[in-house]
Amino acid sequence: MTKPKKRPATLAASLVRRLQGEIASGALLPGSRIWSIRNAAAVFGVSKNTVVEAYDRLVAAGQLVAKPGSGFIVASTGESVHTQRPRHVAEAVDVASLLSAQLEQSFDIRVGDGRPPPAWTEQSEIRRHLGAHGSAMALDADAYGSALGFLPLRQEMVRRLATQQIEAKADNILMTFGANHALDLIIRAMLSPGDTVLVDEPGYYPLFAKLTLAQVRMVGVNRTADGPSLEDFSDKVAAERPKLFFTQSLGHNPTGSSITTPVAHAILTIAERHGLVLVEDDPFADLPGVPGNRLATLDQLKNVISIGTFSKTLSASLRSGFIATRADRIAALAELKMLTTVNSSGHVERLLHRVLAGGHYDRHLKR
Repeated sequence: MTKPKKRPATLAASLVRRLQGEIASGALLPGSRIWSIRNAAAVFGVSKNTVVEAYDRLVAAGQLVAKPGSGFIVASTGESVHTQRPRHVAEAVDVASLLSAQLEQSFDIRVGDGRPPPAWTEQSEIRRHLGAHGSAMALDADAYGSALGFLPLRQEMVRRLATQQIEAKADNILMTFGANHALDLIIRAMLSPGDTVLVDEPGYYPLFAKLTLAQVRMVGVNRTADGPSLEDFSDKVAAERPKLFFTQSLGHNPTGSSITTPVAHAILTIAERHGLVLVEDDPFADLPGVPGNRLATLDQLKNVISIGTFSKTLSASLRSGFIATRADRIAALAELKMLTTVNSSGHVERLLHRVLAGGHYDRHLKR
């Protein structure tokens, strides 16, 4: 695997990083007013359009607040730069707000979704085959369902995470069409063109392709036998001010290495100090005897977004996986999932739940 090529940063991205540095250093204090668009253009030697784009990105990241009549104010220190969505994502989700009502069925009068009445599909061949093993299907099993995914399966995932010493609830889980779908949702929800992220080097090339498609700048962190190089990680977090770090702690692809306990603790400490969110791809979580440490276990999903999948352990054709993280992040990712794919397959998730809850999956893993 070749090292991801660094693409030149745009003027707006360079200005964003410069202003982020001013905020982080304390040169721009929380609550203080920054330059007007006209003055900033003169101070930094760029066009007013470049300043507008940079300010918009900082507002979307939660680092600036636009005050009508007062210009732009540095956000308070307590505000997370990762809880707010990029503006274009928020606007798109707002346009599709009616779809959310259809999926959640939160109104007494059902919002129309263009489907025949549920009774018309009650005796369908699909329902007959899926219910062939003695498990009756609910009448609404053919409906779209919640964008979060099939609730009993999410509850089963909570129980399985507990065996990995990760405390979670159902609202910490979002079902996806596998790990690649999970990565795509995270990139779309949390990154904008010109943003910088860190990635394992060498690393997972489909991730590199997704980041390239999103016009996100990648910076590689050297991978060692003990996990990411701490010196390289620390230097690049300080120099590049990335938004996310994508890493695989256990059974790393392609080196096969797993992160050690001291390295895992150090990575979490550095990330917390710099407000960096960690995205941990964990495809081998269910395999017995895999050595190493999970960042998600040590962090308890506070600053880590964990990605799981059944493609490596059960069947790639099922196209099912999940994201586990803080409930507010799950809610934002679920909105984007609703916008892009409506939901994941309720039938596949019911099948998975039956396989997991019935003990078949664990027996399969032992074989």
